[in-house]
Amino acid sequence: MCIARPKPPVSLGVVRETGVTREYISKIMKTIILSLSAFLFLSACFGAASALPQFRINPADVSAISMKLIQGGPLFPTNEEYVVHMALSKPRADEFRSFTKAHMNEKVQILLGTNVVSEPVLESQVTDGKVVLHYPSDQIAKIKGAFPKR
Repeated sequence: MCIARPKPPVSLGVVRETGVTREYISKIMKTIILSLSAFLFLSACFGAASALPQFRINPADVSAISMKLIQGGPLFPTNEEYVVHMALSKPRADEFRSFTKAHMNEKVQILLGTNVVSEPVLESQVTDGKVVLHYPSDQIAKIKGAFPKR
């Protein structure tokens, strides 16, 4: 006569042998799901920035450029910024007028060469072909580097 002993459940034996509990596995799964959700959410948020309408300005598109250093006032004496005025050539000024008309009240990217130098929300159409950028003095190299000396 043979006495049959019941077999212990395999999964419980493995869990007990390795010291891993169902609660631990549940916490790991929750962490993975939350991390994946956060990654997908942030990818969607920051991915949208690269889909902004872009207007590229190359050195040949600029008929005149000036930069003026503005010193900080009495409240912020160490703040300095450059105001950069660019006049676009006639053909590019026409394209810029069309671009600003098409993207009213939208956030856009202004590129100098391949560098994004501004991401304004267009509040009005620019009809005169003039672009004005404001830059902290420590970041003006981004603008100066885009334009070779004439």
